[in-house]
Amino acid sequence: MVAGTQLTFYVALLRGINVSGRHKVPMEQLRAELLSMGYSDVQTLLNSGNVIFRAEDIDPETLRTNIARHLNDVFGFEIPTWVLDARTFQDQFKEDPFRGLKLDEDSRCYVTFLNAEERAVPELPFTYNEGAFRIISERGKAVCSVLDISRIGTADVMGLLEKMYGKGITTRNWNTVVRILEKLKKPDS
Repeated sequence: MVAGTQLTFYVALLRGINVSGRHKVPMEQLRAELLSMGYSDVQTLLNSGNVIFRAEDIDPETLRTNIARHLNDVFGFEIPTWVLDARTFQDQFKEDPFRGLKLDEDSRCYVTFLNAEERAVPELPFTYNEGAFRIISERGKAVCSVLDISRIGTADVMGLLEKMYGKGITTRNWNTVVRILEKLKKPDS
């Protein structure tokens, strides 16, 4: 990076790593790889591919392409990657999309991030299996949904989301999104 260049915080979301012992990507090595690419203040959250980092203020799509290519070269398998600048990520979730909903201990709230392609969005709110799964809103390239795990399995719903939006998606539990938002408020913690 050039001295004096404006740095921006970004959020990278990686899909399909460290699941059931497959596609192992140690978080320490992931941080080291992003640092080796010239990014700074690299932090990971959980073991499932949530990364906050700083880079030159450039197009997130360029960062996504560079990171995905580099990780493929290092780890030897494709890692679908999404990159959003921190401000976009924060703006999408300024307000809790699940506030005011009737939820119980069997309710799981998810955010599904879409790829850059435009997709047909179902009329919202969308319900499936007599309300066991609901898509309640779309925020930019993110879809917010609620699942009743006592009535339908998570794998069924992820398959349904892929049928609706294509394979170019990655999903996070709302609690994970909240943790990323908290880290963005205090990026050095």
